Amino acid sequence: MSVIKKVKNNGKVKYYFLGMKVYTKKPKTGKLPLKEPLLSALEKREADNAARKTQNAFYTIRSFWELYGCDDRTLNMMEYVLFVEQMEHPLIYLMYLQSLLERGEEKRCEIGLKYYVSKFGLTEIESFLPLSSFAVRHQIQNDKIKKAAFIFDTMEDNRKHNRFADWLKGKSLAVVGNSPNIVGSGLGRQIDSRDVVMRINSFALTPELAEDIGTKVNVWIHNGVGPTFTCGNMERDYQWIFMIDDYWHKWQSRVDSASVDLFLDSLFELCRKKPQSLIYCPSEIYRRLRQTSCLRHPSAGLIILYYIYSVLGELSEDDVFAFNDKEQEHGLDLPTPLKLPTSRRTDRFIEEPNSYNFLLNVETSHNFNEELRFRKTFLKKKD
Repeated sequence: MSVIKKVKNNGKVKYYFLGMKVYTKKPKTGKLPLKEPLLSALEKREADNAARKTQNAFYTIRSFWELYGCDDRTLNMMEYVLFVEQMEHPLIYLMYLQSLLERGEEKRCEIGLKYYVSKFGLTEIESFLPLSSFAVRHQIQNDKIKKAAFIFDTMEDNRKHNRFADWLKGKSLAVVGNSPNIVGSGLGRQIDSRDVVMRINSFALTPELAEDIGTKVNVWIHNGVGPTFTCGNMERDYQWIFMIDDYWHKWQSRVDSASVDLFLDSLFELCRKKPQSLIYCPSEIYRRLRQTSCLRHPSAGLIILYYIYSVLGELSEDDVFAFNDKEQEHGLDLPTPLKLPTSRRTDRFIEEPNSYNFLLNVETSHNFNEELRFRKTFLKKKD
């Protein structure tokens, strides 16, 4: 119940704070009463509390949605926040609409989408790829939404027909990470001898390292963020690009808010030229990975390894190169400049434990020590 009560009577508006009248607003304009500063402070405080409550609800719902999808519990939480508490948060509403779509409740999704547009316009719809596809089918669109819809329809068609999974069957594999522990290994020829060579994000292929990391690549594992698009690897010709995100339960501005346009423009051109070359991680595999590993932010490398294991039934340690094979002091991937010879990125480092940056970034970082332990549970031992 609100601590401020507003009562209208004969053109006057009376405000009560905990039952005590603090201000009467008369119809005619005039000098502001002395009690109005108190009222303004109380209203501002109540507005701040409401905004904080809405934001907390948003973070809770986002976490449940990303981990559990559109199950009944998550949907009930969304409906309570939106329709009982009447918290008007556009991203919560878009998560709710995409959940309705995933559950096959298209009529409710259509009605809700039209209400959303009347309330918030077309903002952020393009970040929700499946919802963008639905919106275009119902003539709710702009250029960004149409690009998002085309990208998702292309990836979804490839997923439904198992084109990437079928293409992998019967082939020898090499999944090459970006760890510098491969430098000096002399494994380049062995990597290039495999039928399929997968490399991750901002990988770097240089003549100086060819003897260690090879030169071949026909599958690019992509995290969907701006630096990966601009690192120069987009210019190569791949047979497949594997997007690691579960787009049914994550929106693109959540992945990288600064690069949504770059994401849409780059993948739209790719889908237009080579439609059967783009795929994304299926929802059931991505969620199962998070639930079984208890990792909040699995890395691109772990996601592709678990995907291959899930669709092929097994994956050997012999097929995995340049991944961390020893535990580190804290094992976290945090942002500060450190140039690695095997990666084009310039924002990787090892931070001192308990430093400010370490504590600030620990919640959103990959935990490579935990990933190493989890990899050992499903990778087949080396021969």
